[in-house]
Amino acid sequence: MPQRLKSGTSSQVAFILSPERGDEGVRVAKSSERINHASDFEALDYLESERSEQEFFVDLETLLREYLQKPSLYRAHLNSEGNLTDANGLSLVEMCERANDKHFGTKRYERVKAETDGLKVLQKLYNNSSENDVVILAMPPGTREENFGDMSITNISLIKQVGKEEIIETYTVPSMFLSVESHIDILKRVANEIEVETDNINDNPRKDLVLASHPIRIPNGVEDGALDRIAFELGYENFHELKNVVRHALEVEGDSQANGRRAGLISYIAKQIVSFRGKRDKNGLIALGRTVRSVFALEATGGFEGMDYLTMIGKFKDYMHGFMYKQELDRSYNPKLSMTTFAKDPKLRHLWELHMLIQMSPEAQNRLEVSMCGGGGWNDMFNTKFGGEMTNLQNPSFLQDVLAKSESSEVEYDFDKDGTCKVCGKSSETVGKLGPCYICRGCDHDIRAQVE
Repeated sequence: MPQRLKSGTSSQVAFILSPERGDEGVRVAKSSERINHASDFEALDYLESERSEQEFFVDLETLLREYLQKPSLYRAHLNSEGNLTDANGLSLVEMCERANDKHFGTKRYERVKAETDGLKVLQKLYNNSSENDVVILAMPPGTREENFGDMSITNISLIKQVGKEEIIETYTVPSMFLSVESHIDILKRVANEIEVETDNINDNPRKDLVLASHPIRIPNGVEDGALDRIAFELGYENFHELKNVVRHALEVEGDSQANGRRAGLISYIAKQIVSFRGKRDKNGLIALGRTVRSVFALEATGGFEGMDYLTMIGKFKDYMHGFMYKQELDRSYNPKLSMTTFAKDPKLRHLWELHMLIQMSPEAQNRLEVSMCGGGGWNDMFNTKFGGEMTNLQNPSFLQDVLAKSESSEVEYDFDKDGTCKVCGKSSETVGKLGPCYICRGCDHDIRAQVE
């Protein structure tokens, strides 16, 4: 879970202006700026985790949806003992409690505890619910000091009986700049004067923490129209439209390459994470994370419209290598170097390109600034040694981050799925069975060939 880096000083190559704009292009300076950003790859212990490529794929798709400001769907399970688990049978409450312990004494502790309490109440409500009930948990972003960004999350859960198994389907809906008071008013209107159920296990006086720790169960909410009401309050015509947006969130009208480009890029990043982890390459993970943050912001705002997936992967690798090289420069600071020393360094060319693309896109800058756990201004990725490392390679909140996690030793996977390849768009009847992420063997092979 996200942890704070120790404050301190750092040396870095700072990107101020592009080389074309004169001798202020690159500044090599010894900075005394205090660093206080969360490092997601350190915090999530990716070097130690045994999470699978498929699990990383799901995480990354959820993250891209966050940048797109589109809703997503997560499925959990209720086992025979009534415990909420992930697909591998691991207790989500236990995961949260371990993370809660890690945060004790940090600025995020109260928020993490509130979300842990909220998950405990969710588990209780799920066990008391039928398929006709609706369970809702609203999560405002928290304080600036906690560094959770400016996005509010509304989780809408339904209980599905599949054979002897109970599946929890949770629709996660992001909303920009939704105040705690407004979120509370929405829940009151959705409840429609129906007596709701919750459990008070967190008495913190902060309104945002009360909200995050107190999910509500609306009895007979499906039949009563609670799903349509909550969807409408969150900006959708009805719940059917919300589900349709979830289903088609990665598509772009007029860009036939969008779905394949996004799925192919996500698949590559997931594979590259596993590769860097296997090599114990922390520097590579940090550079990859910075690149993810930048590229996802640009992708969400049309920066790569019309590009095919292999070209996109090539661009991503160029930017990643630029960050890796810059990180080497950061470690080898020399006060005798002039400002212009690195301005025309070919190894930084692609990083200048990336910086300029963001500089020219206020929309992308906005995505970087307001996205959950943004870690400060977008220039931090270029200006500081640690700022913005991996802070956006996580889900919309602590709770969503936990819900997306599981530990798995799975490395290889079978191609046994029917459907349509997410990358090339061809049917399994044409290209053969698909893998667990619904990518065909051919596309999977082409993407894997790009991994270092």
